[in-house]
Amino acid sequence: MKRKKERNVWMKVTLDECELPLAIADTRVELAEILGITSKTIYSSMSHAKKKWGNHKRTPYRKIRIKLDDDDE
Repeated sequence: MKRKKERNVWMKVTLDECELPLAIADTRVELAEILGITSKTIYSSMSHAKKKWGNHKRTPYRKIRIKLDDDDE
C-alpha cells in the first residue's frame, strides 16, 4: 500500500491575475537566495498578507503543498 506524503514548493509569482511564476524553489531559504533577499522577508510578507496589515493585502510569495506517493520521492 502506498503512503501519501506532502512536499512544499515555494514560489514568487506576478501580482496580476495570472500569477505567473518568477522563481521556484524547494525551500523558503532557497527561494530567498535566488531572489537575493532574506527568508525572513518572505515569511514577513506572507504573515502580513494573511493578517491583511496595511498595504500587504497580497503577497507575491506562495507555498504550494504537493501530495506525493512513495515512488515519487
